[in-house]
Amino acid sequence: GGGDGDRDDATADQWLEMMIDGRADMHVMRFEPDPALEVLEAARPVLEAHGTPARRYVFDRLFTQQRLIRNRFQVDDADLARLYSSLRMAEHTGEEKDLGYATHFLGWGLWMRGDLPEARRQLENAHDMAERMGETFLRAVSLQTLTLTALRQHDTEAVRRLLPRAAAAAENARTPLTGIMACRAWLAWQDGQPDEVIRLADQIASYQPSTINIIGAYRWVHLFPLIAVRLGAGRADEAVTAARQLLDPAQQALPGDLTAALEAAGEARDHGELGLAGQHLESALLLARDRNYF
Repeated sequence: GGGDGDRDDATADQWLEMMIDGRADMHVMRFEPDPALEVLEAARPVLEAHGTPARRYVFDRLFTQQRLIRNRFQVDDADLARLYSSLRMAEHTGEEKDLGYATHFLGWGLWMRGDLPEARRQLENAHDMAERMGETFLRAVSLQTLTLTALRQHDTEAVRRLLPRAAAAAENARTPLTGIMACRAWLAWQDGQPDEVIRLADQIASYQPSTINIIGAYRWVHLFPLIAVRLGAGRADEAVTAARQLLDPAQQALPGDLTAALEAAGEARDHGELGLAGQHLESALLLARDRNYF
């Protein structure tokens, strides 16, 4: 319509559905955060004036998700506040499916932020809802993120228990298995199986998913074990090659001191100082372990 006078609640809700669930989500599916955020910002004034809890829930979830992608998955207080807001809105939609996904996204944000016990609690809640509803995709993503949370907690036995269930759920939901393979590589390193780490890393490198998957931004899950294996075999050059993949702007940003150690290793290799490069990578692995990335 031409102005606010043309926007009764029913018309506004239909327009918001086209903007948020239609245009914005199209950019989300294409992994285009900037256009998605532009559409969401254009919808914000109408959302604030006429938005139902259902529309507000989706808006907060999509806005935060796209902002995190643009900011390399660094979660700040404002991001976390929006995820909690999305959860509150989902509680008023009357749809357990909305509540289940909002709970998962909150757990996902807490996992990235490093609040691992609370992340685990929220993800277990999301999984329980998925089981009650028979929601296959939510079951798959909640189990996978629960596995990643146990991994960051260095809970090897929990990872071992969760992996078969996460793999079966991913296959049932027909979602990419790269995240599962990455967790298997981490577990293979814990179990002292370097050849299996290399095999899985090669398999992940050759994998070409048919759709974009956010889990591809967490290559540190399997690359830190691969770096450790290469260093253990005296192949510092190959270890640096693996480490440089973590500096790709498409990857989750790692803490500053860890990033600096990885960059220093690359610079040392470029100057032909492989021994020094190896030392920087050893330091990086210690930092990664301390920050719950390895």
